Order: sequence, then structure tokens, then C-alpha cells
Amino acid sequence: MDASNHNNIAANFIHFPNYTEWCSREGNQQSTLEQYHDELYTHGLHLSKDNKGPEDAFAVFEYLANNGHAGGMNAYGISIIEGDTPDGFRDPSEGYAWVEKSAKLGCPKGQRNLSAYLSEGIVCKQNGVEALRWGYAAIEQGHVEAYNPIGCMYMNGQGVPRDLVKAAEVFQRGVDAGSVDCISRLGLLYQQGRGVSKDVPKAMELFEKATGLGDMMGCYYLGCQYAEGDDGIQKDLCQAFKYYERAAQANVVSAIRNVGHCYENGNGVPQSYEISLQYYTRAAKYDDSWTLYHLGSIYQHGTGVQQDYAKAREYLERAAKQKHKEAICALGFLLSEGLGSTKDPVRAAELYQQSAALGDGIGAYNSGVVFENGQGVPADLLIALDYYKQAVRLKCDLARPLLQPTSYLMTLLHSVGTMCLMGDRGKEAKDHFQAAAQLGHDKSIAELSKMYADALWGNDAVTFDTDMRYFTPPEIPDTTLSILPVELITHIFQFLHPKQCIQLRSITHRMLTLIDNDSFARHLFQFNALLLPSRGERSVHWFDKMLFRGPHAFQVAFVETGLNGIREIGSHELKYVSQTDHKFSEFPAAFLQWTSLTSLQLSGVQLTGAIPESIKYLRSLKEVNLSRNRFDGTEIPSASIMHLDSLEVLLLNACGLIGEVGLEFAAFLKTLKWYSLRKNKLKFAGSTKFKWVGRKSLDKAQVR
Repeated sequence: MDASNHNNIAANFIHFPNYTEWCSREGNQQSTLEQYHDELYTHGLHLSKDNKGPEDAFAVFEYLANNGHAGGMNAYGISIIEGDTPDGFRDPSEGYAWVEKSAKLGCPKGQRNLSAYLSEGIVCKQNGVEALRWGYAAIEQGHVEAYNPIGCMYMNGQGVPRDLVKAAEVFQRGVDAGSVDCISRLGLLYQQGRGVSKDVPKAMELFEKATGLGDMMGCYYLGCQYAEGDDGIQKDLCQAFKYYERAAQANVVSAIRNVGHCYENGNGVPQSYEISLQYYTRAAKYDDSWTLYHLGSIYQHGTGVQQDYAKAREYLERAAKQKHKEAICALGFLLSEGLGSTKDPVRAAELYQQSAALGDGIGAYNSGVVFENGQGVPADLLIALDYYKQAVRLKCDLARPLLQPTSYLMTLLHSVGTMCLMGDRGKEAKDHFQAAAQLGHDKSIAELSKMYADALWGNDAVTFDTDMRYFTPPEIPDTTLSILPVELITHIFQFLHPKQCIQLRSITHRMLTLIDNDSFARHLFQFNALLLPSRGERSVHWFDKMLFRGPHAFQVAFVETGLNGIREIGSHELKYVSQTDHKFSEFPAAFLQWTSLTSLQLSGVQLTGAIPESIKYLRSLKEVNLSRNRFDGTEIPSASIMHLDSLEVLLLNACGLIGEVGLEFAAFLKTLKWYSLRKNKLKFAGSTKFKWVGRKSLDKAQVR
């Protein structure tokens, strides 16, 4: 239905005069062709209302679109998108192009619809910025119904971050401006208590108001309320069906689907698979993703119909195009089993992974199965394990037994690791042993311990030339003390240099108590026996901070060792560090990349230069201690520091800082738990006295 094929369409309608006849009528003699088109457009809208003359309306809109009428383009485009054409022709791409042309010609309805399509990203690529631009363009022209798609964007997180409070504000502005569509949406938020305080009576009032003004979405929501029953509204399936049926008559797709559901399950009406199928088929014409998926399931299992895998696949394919995650997974199953088509394990595996990416637990489990068995993808137990873990996170209990220490999958991981070890593929062996060890597989823990012991003793040497790496926490609760030895082996020794994490530390009682059990591979610590603390010692070393205070602490350790800010080195240990360069002279540029750093402890390490403005990028920082450094003659980067939303402690004592402490920065300091700017050459810009030290009640654990 390209425009080039319709440039010569004549306005010969039985139900409306052509241009010559229309101009001959009294009052129209001086009218232009544009005025004729406007009146014909109004006539087309009347024909389309309540399906009084859909085929005639389509013919009118087709003529107007191909003769440059913006409103006609919009109506014609929507008809093609939704398949409201005489022959059921549907082409979302072409329909979207007509709506876009309409919007660019200044049609406010076209702009409103373009905003909705861009926000949903179904018939075009999602673009939240453009959706907002076109929506507000329509509002500027007085088309208040454009508030509705904008509110829906914030309500559903379509193209913008979800913000229910903002959604309620937009819908309320729409209602105040006279938008009918916004009334029922605002009612929905009150019904569910999202973005506003829950108020079901107010929601019912808004639904009734919307219904009275002709918005059948309000009627649909009334049906939903009676179907569920809540907060003083008694459950009434018969009443719910009446509202659904009324909304369905106005082509509200969700209502059409729900009428089908009522007939399928006998809710408020006598049960009838035949009638339910009629309504589901009708809703499917609008590409309703849930309906398409449900029809696919009906034909796949033969529920009330003759089992038909070919039809099941047809409906599931259509639902999959709408990114329905369960439909994508179900389609993958049909293809993997060759039901309704030839077996296609490669595409089945792709579909399972797509479903998992969209958050479907069964899709994640099936992805694990295909990677475990090499069905349509190269076999890879580590990828399979990741998918099984994802399936458990998505509440799929099928995968839970596979993650137990005694499961066949753990045994398989260990076996593959053993074969890799025999084939001199050490890294692959370590990866497989580590994966099983993390989940408590005893034999894998033993093998991994031996591998790391060999590495520590020099059989697989790690040198200081090896790049430092960040600590990654295990996927386990921090309070699960029973598996901390596994954490120690599989994470600490993997990511730290052995000389730095073993030779440059003393073991505290807290660590000694943790590892003093029969299951721990003590031989890893045998050469540290002389460094054990005395019974009365209560020191807390950075290594223990790393284990017990979260993943950021490795980065603290990096600063204290790798950058020579080391405080606990004995003379017998100096052979492992530089004896001539225990200080560094400038603020390390590497900090720019440490966006997860939460603690910066660099007191008294003779830093020079200035505190960089780039500190503002370390948005996770909670504690900053840069006291007793040499920032002589430089100012505090107060604007950058105020970007640190999580900051609780700021210590900048005796740094040679100069300049003024502004009122805004002073107010920021007072929000912290502890700050100190003593022994600098600073002045306060205000007229009142300023305290250079401020301290609230502080947890001792924060002071290191």
C-alpha cells in the first residue's frame, strides 16, 4: 500500500459527495480543497467510531493520506498497523511511516501516536527522548491526550527510568487539562497504590468517570477490580464479565482477551472453549502478546481444540516477535523437539538464551541444559552452570538440585577439570575446579588447594610483573561461614599476588579461628607459622578487612601495598618490596577507573600536587583520609567532593591546603559523620564562626 500506487485515487464515495458536488452546496462555494479534506476527515472519524462503517472509513483515510492530509495519514497509518483494513492487511512498518509523516506535518494526534510507538518500541526502535519530544509537541498544540503516553512511559519504564511518582503527576496534569485517557490510568495507580497512597474508592470513582466519558479502559479496569475484589469491593465475577464485555465491544484488546478467559474458565458465564477461542482469536488480530502465547499453548497441548503443533508454532512465533519471554521459551521447545516443524537445535538454543535474557526462569534452565549437553551450541559446563544459577535466581526450582555439592553436575565439573589438568590445560582445570568448589564440592576444593599450594611454592610462579586484579565476591551470603575457606581459596589466592597476600601480613586471631578446622587446607599457611599473633594481640590487618568488609577492601589493599603506603612491614619482609621507594609522589591516575572504591586511606604517604577534580567520579566513596600529605598551596576541590553522595568521613588534616571554605561546602561538611580540616591555611567565607572539626556519633568499625 505504498503511496506511489495511490496518487490517483478519486474521492468517489457513495456516503459522501465528491469535491465538485460538495462545492455546489450552499455555504461551500468559496471553500478550498483543504477544507473539503478536513470535512471528509471528520466524516471518516464518524464512520470509524463504534465500527459503524469501518471499510468506508478506511477508504476515506486512504484517499486523504495519499492526498497529503496529515490527519488522514495518521488514521490510515494506525489502520495498517492494527490491521483494521477491509482485507485484514497489516504492515506495522508502513503504518508507522504514515504516522511519522503525519507528526512531522504538525498533526497533534499523529504526534501523540508517534510518542506512544517510540516509547513502546514495538513497531519501531524504542527511543525515550524522541517519545517525550513528540508527546510534548502535541501538548503544546493543545492535544491533552498526549499526557497519557508520557505518563505510561514513566509508569512502565518504557524509554525512561520507571518513576511512579512522576507518572502520577503527569496523569494528574492530564486530568486537570481535560484528558479523558489519563483518568483511568490515574485510577489504576490509586487502585494499586503506586506513586500515590492506595485509595480503591477513589480509583473506582475515576474508573466510573472515565467510562462515562467514553474511555472504555476505565470500564476494563472496573472489570478487573470486580474480578479480584479488594478493599471493600466484593469479588463479583458476573459483574466483572459485564464490564469486560462492554469494553470488548469498544475493541479494548485487554478486555477482549479477558472475555475469552472468562469463557475458558467459566468465570461469570457458562464455560465454553468454543466461544473463548473466538475471543482469543479476535484479540490475536491486534497482536496481543499474552493472547498469542496462550493460543500457542492451547494448540500445543490441545486444550479445548484439536492438538496442532503447526498452529501453536505460528502463534508463538508472533508472540516471540513481541518479546514475550515465555512464548520465546515455548517456541524453543517446539523447535528442539521438532514439533510442528523440522528439528532446529541451533535456533532452539538461541531462543532459550533470548528468553533467559528477558528474565524467564525456564528459559535460563533450558539454556543450561543445551550448554551442558552441547545441543545446538558447543558444550560448555561453565556457561551451563551460570545459566542454572540464573534459573535459581529467577525462582526456577528445576535447577536448584543441580547446584548441590553432591549433584552429578558438580561431579562432571570435577571430571572435566581432572582431564584438563592431565592435558596440561591448567587454566581450564582451575576454572572447572573453582566452579565446583564454590558450591562445596569436596574433591574440587582439594584439587584447587593443591593447585594454589603448588603456585605459592613456586611450581607455577606468580611474579610482581603480573597485573593486579580486582577482588570479586562469591555468590553466597556473607554470613555463610562454613564456605569461607572456599572463598579464601577460590577468590583471594586467585586474584592477589601470593607474596603480597601471604608474606606481607600477620595472621590475626579472627583469621586463625576461621581457618582452624579440619576441612581447611592448612598447608597453605604452614610457612607463616612464625607470624601468628600472640594471644593478647588485637590488631586488624587490611587482609582481614578484605575478607570481612566486602569487595571494595581489595582496592584499599592495592593502595596500601601496590602504591607503597604500607604500615605493617617487618625488616625480614623488606626483600619483597622496594627498600628505596616507600612513597609515591603524585595522586595516581588509576583512581579514575576505581568507581566501586568505597574507602580511600592514604594518610601520611607524602602525596604531592593537588587533590584531583576527578575524585568526583568515585561516587561510591564513603571514607576519605588524605591527612598529613603535601598538597601545599592547592585548594580543596569542593565542587568535586560534593558530588560524592555516599561520603560519610572526610579527613584533610595538615595538608598545606589554602583558599576559602564556601558556605555551600560548609553545609555539606555538616552532613557528614566526621570531618576535619585542621592545621591548614584555610579561611571560612561566612560571617559566623566555623568549626574545623565536626564529629557525630560514629561506629568504631568505620575508623581504620
